[in-house]
Amino acid sequence: ELLGCQVHAVASAEEAERALQGAPFRLMLTDFSLPGRNGLELAKAARQAQPALRVVISSGYGQVAGDEATWSLPKPYGLPELEALVEKVRTAP
Repeated sequence: ELLGCQVHAVASAEEAERALQGAPFRLMLTDFSLPGRNGLELAKAARQAQPALRVVISSGYGQVAGDEATWSLPKPYGLPELEALVEKVRTAP
Protein backbone atom coordinates (compact mmCIF):
# COMPACT_ATOMS: atom_id res chain seq x y z
CA GLU A 1 0.00 0.00 0.00
CA LEU A 2 2.95 2.31 0.66
CA LEU A 3 3.80 1.91 -3.05
CA GLY A 4 0.33 2.91 -4.24
CA CYS A 5 -0.87 -0.65 -4.79
CA GLN A 6 -4.12 -2.19 -3.67
CA VAL A 7 -3.17 -5.19 -1.54
CA HIS A 8 -5.10 -8.41 -1.05
CA ALA A 9 -3.18 -10.49 1.50
CA VAL A 10 -3.75 -14.20 2.01
CA ALA A 11 -2.14 -16.76 4.30
CA SER A 12 -1.65 -19.73 1.96
CA ALA A 13 -1.28 -20.85 -1.65
CA GLU A 14 -4.78 -22.30 -1.50
CA GLU A 15 -6.24 -18.95 -0.42
CA ALA A 16 -4.29 -17.23 -3.20
CA GLU A 17 -5.74 -19.60 -5.79
CA ARG A 18 -9.27 -18.94 -4.52
CA ALA A 19 -8.69 -15.18 -4.66
CA LEU A 20 -7.42 -15.46 -8.23
CA GLN A 21 -10.63 -17.20 -9.23
CA GLY A 22 -12.71 -14.31 -7.92
CA ALA A 23 -11.02 -11.16 -9.24
CA PRO A 24 -8.38 -10.07 -11.76
CA PHE A 25 -4.93 -9.20 -10.44
CA ARG A 26 -1.96 -7.56 -12.18
CA LEU A 27 0.82 -8.64 -9.82
CA MET A 28 1.30 -11.38 -7.25
CA LEU A 29 4.08 -11.25 -4.68
CA THR A 30 4.76 -14.61 -3.04
CA ASP A 31 7.46 -16.36 -1.10
CA PHE A 32 9.31 -19.33 -2.56
CA SER A 33 8.86 -21.41 0.61
CA LEU A 34 5.19 -22.00 1.29
CA PRO A 35 3.50 -24.70 3.35
CA GLY A 36 2.59 -27.62 1.10
CA ARG A 37 3.94 -26.19 -2.16
CA ASN A 38 6.51 -23.71 -3.37
CA GLY A 39 6.09 -20.30 -4.92
CA LEU A 40 7.00 -21.53 -8.42
CA GLU A 41 4.17 -24.06 -8.29
CA LEU A 42 1.78 -21.35 -7.10
CA ALA A 43 3.00 -19.01 -9.86
CA LYS A 44 2.33 -21.65 -12.52
CA ALA A 45 -1.20 -22.30 -11.23
CA ALA A 46 -1.89 -18.58 -10.86
CA ARG A 47 -0.76 -17.82 -14.41
CA GLN A 48 -2.99 -20.62 -15.72
CA ALA A 49 -5.92 -18.89 -14.01
CA GLN A 50 -4.81 -15.41 -15.12
CA PRO A 51 -2.35 -15.55 -18.05
CA ALA A 52 -1.52 -11.81 -17.90
CA LEU A 53 -0.56 -12.01 -14.22
CA ARG A 54 2.98 -11.00 -13.34
CA VAL A 55 4.62 -12.76 -10.42
CA VAL A 56 7.40 -11.79 -8.03
CA ILE A 57 8.86 -14.63 -5.98
CA SER A 58 10.83 -13.75 -2.87
CA SER A 59 13.43 -16.20 -1.61
CA GLY A 60 16.12 -16.45 1.00
CA TYR A 61 17.88 -18.96 -1.26
CA GLY A 62 18.95 -16.39 -3.87
CA GLN A 63 17.55 -15.90 -7.37
CA VAL A 64 14.55 -18.01 -8.38
CA ALA A 65 14.46 -19.14 -12.01
CA GLY A 66 11.22 -18.23 -13.71
CA ASP A 67 9.95 -17.13 -17.08
CA GLU A 68 9.40 -13.75 -18.75
CA ALA A 69 6.46 -12.95 -16.45
CA THR A 70 8.20 -14.04 -13.22
CA TRP A 71 10.70 -11.92 -11.31
CA SER A 72 12.90 -12.88 -8.39
CA LEU A 73 13.33 -10.80 -5.22
CA PRO A 74 16.16 -12.19 -3.06
CA LYS A 75 15.91 -11.83 0.72
CA PRO A 76 16.66 -9.83 2.70
CA TYR A 77 15.15 -6.85 0.92
CA GLY A 78 13.83 -3.49 2.00
CA LEU A 79 11.24 -1.07 0.73
CA PRO A 80 13.61 0.50 -1.86
CA GLU A 81 14.31 -2.89 -3.49
CA LEU A 82 10.62 -3.81 -3.48
CA GLU A 83 9.68 -0.42 -4.92
CA ALA A 84 12.26 -0.70 -7.71
CA LEU A 85 11.08 -4.18 -8.65
CA VAL A 86 7.38 -3.28 -8.57
CA GLU A 87 8.11 -0.34 -10.88
CA LYS A 88 10.10 -2.59 -13.21
CA VAL A 89 7.25 -5.11 -13.31
CA ARG A 90 4.66 -2.35 -13.91
CA THR A 91 6.57 -1.02 -16.93
CA ALA A 92 7.66 -4.36 -18.41
CA PRO A 93 6.22 -5.16 -21.86
